[in-house]
Amino acid sequence: MSYYLSPANFKGAYRGVPSKSITQRVLFLSTLLDEFVVYNPLWANDIKETITVLTKLGFEVTGKEDAFFIKKQRKIESAEISLLGSATTLRFVIPFAFLHLQKLTINLSENLQTRFNDIYGDIFQKNDISYQNKGNKIIISGSLKGGKYQIPETVSSQFISGLLLTLPFLKEDSELILPNKTPSFPYVNLTVELLEELGVIIEKKENSYLIKGQQKLQKNSFIVENDYSQAAYFFVLKELGENIIINNLKEDSFQGDKEVVKILTAISSAKKGDKPLLVDLYHYPDLAPILFVYTALSKKEIIFKGLNNLKHKESNRLQLMITNLRKVGQRLEYQEESLHFYPSILKGGIKVETANDHRLIMSLAVLASFLKEGLYFDSLEGVNKSYPNFFSDFTILGGKISVT
Repeated sequence: MSYYLSPANFKGAYRGVPSKSITQRVLFLSTLLDEFVVYNPLWANDIKETITVLTKLGFEVTGKEDAFFIKKQRKIESAEISLLGSATTLRFVIPFAFLHLQKLTINLSENLQTRFNDIYGDIFQKNDISYQNKGNKIIISGSLKGGKYQIPETVSSQFISGLLLTLPFLKEDSELILPNKTPSFPYVNLTVELLEELGVIIEKKENSYLIKGQQKLQKNSFIVENDYSQAAYFFVLKELGENIIINNLKEDSFQGDKEVVKILTAISSAKKGDKPLLVDLYHYPDLAPILFVYTALSKKEIIFKGLNNLKHKESNRLQLMITNLRKVGQRLEYQEESLHFYPSILKGGIKVETANDHRLIMSLAVLASFLKEGLYFDSLEGVNKSYPNFFSDFTILGGKISVT
C-alpha cells in the first residue's frame, strides 16, 4: 500500500504528545521501588520494547495511555531479551540490568546491530564484568561496582545517560569522566535533571560527574511532560503561516529540542543579501530533517553544520534528506559535515525515500503539504516508533492523505 500526501491548509490547536525520552528514562528508574506510577506516558513501539524488557527483569507493567503502574513481581538472576528497534532501550539496559540480575543475554535485530556503535565493552573491561558482543547477541554477567568510568568519544549521549541512570544506585561512589565532545549532550542534562527531580544528587564538575552510591528515589510517581521534538513539525507549520496554536508544552523544560523555537526564529529572520546564517545541529540531530524542510520551503540561504551524527540514526538521515530534497529541486552543497541551502524553486510529484524512518516520514509529510504536486510515500507506518498518532493529529489539523 502506498500513499499520496497532497497540498493542504492547517488550522487548529496542537495539544502535544508525551516525551519518549522522558518516558523511557522514568520507566527504567521506576523499577528501583516496589511500586511506581508514571503519569502521562508515551505509548509507542519504542516504549513497548522498554516495557517488555522490564517484564523480563521481573516487573509487572499495567495501564496504557493515562498512566503506567509498575510493580515488582519477582527476583531473578538471569534473563534473555530480544530488541528490534529501540537503540535507547539497548543502551540503557546494558548497565542498568546489573541493578537487578547477574546475567543478561540480548538478541539484536539487524537494524540494531548496525546502529549500536558499542563502547560498553571498553568501559566494562576495567571492571569485573564479562561482556561479549557477538554481533547479533550481547551477553553480560557479573556484578557492577562503583568507581571511575571514563567515557570514550561516542556517537551517542545515551551511553552516558545509561550510566547516569545506574551509578547512583550501586553500593560504591563513582566518577563519570566525560569525553571532550558528545553529540546530543542536552539529553545528558535531561537525565541529570530528571534524576534530581526524583531526589538523586549528581555533582557536576568541569568534565565529569561525581555520584554518591546507595542513593534512593524520593518519589514513587512522575508526570511526563510533552515533547518538543515531536512538536517541531507543528512549530514549522505555524512558522510557515498556518493558523496553528501549540499547547501543553513546558516553557522551562530541560528538553534540548526546545531549541527548535530559537532556531526557527533565527532562520525566519535571515534576510536575502545577508551573510548565510550558520546553524549548528550537533546537539539537536532529531530536529535536522524538519529544519531542512522549513529552510527549503522558506527559500532561505542557510548553512547547517554538525551533521555527522545523522548518519547513525534509524537510517542515514543525512543522505536520505539530501536525496529527497534534491529530487524536489532544492539546490544543496554538502562538504565537511556542512549542508548549504540555496533559495530554490521546488516541485513535487515524486516518490520519497524514507527507509521507514519516523522522523523522515513526518518531516516529508510537512514538505508534501506545501508542494503543488504533493509527494508519494511507500509507507507511513514508521511513525509508530515514536508518535503513533502523528497522522491523526496531522489530518485533524488539515493534512490530506489518500491511498494510491
